[in-house]
Amino acid sequence: MNSKTCFVSGLMKDVDEDMIRLTFGEGSKQVESLGLIPISPLNVAHAVGENKTREEYLAAGLIELEQCEYIYMLRSWERSEGARLELEYARLKYVKVLWQSALDQYKQKPEFRKQSRRVKCEQCNSVFDESRIIYLNGVEHCPVCAHTDALLQLHEDGSEYKESEFTKKEAR
Repeated sequence: MNSKTCFVSGLMKDVDEDMIRLTFGEGSKQVESLGLIPISPLNVAHAVGENKTREEYLAAGLIELEQCEYIYMLRSWERSEGARLELEYARLKYVKVLWQSALDQYKQKPEFRKQSRRVKCEQCNSVFDESRIIYLNGVEHCPVCAHTDALLQLHEDGSEYKESEFTKKEAR
């Protein structure tokens, strides 16, 4: 896995080729502005060659995605069956998710932490690394059940922080 690569994912099917180049080009530039190396499915398709099936292009893209530490979901991702599949695959492979819509809203560089904290979802009881948290419009979502307002930070030993501990930290 290359820690500075980011796969760009979004809607391609039934979209004009010029619009696809424009959209993925803009997305790639935004990824570069974060200090990451964009991996565009357009380049993957070019490397695979012409006259391939959609499934062959998608399979080649998933191979590239597996080598990336990040996936950048363009605004159109929800309308794309392929992008939804890429997102699910990224979650299974613990690839960190970046959202174009969140970047548009906040225009700030995400923090790339060297040490991650463990988090527990109160809704589904899943425990996972904070890098798997999904940020959509600035709101944290559980990567398993997509629930919001149910994420708890855990101590290194796995025990939950108590509300009083947060209050003590804020008072300092």
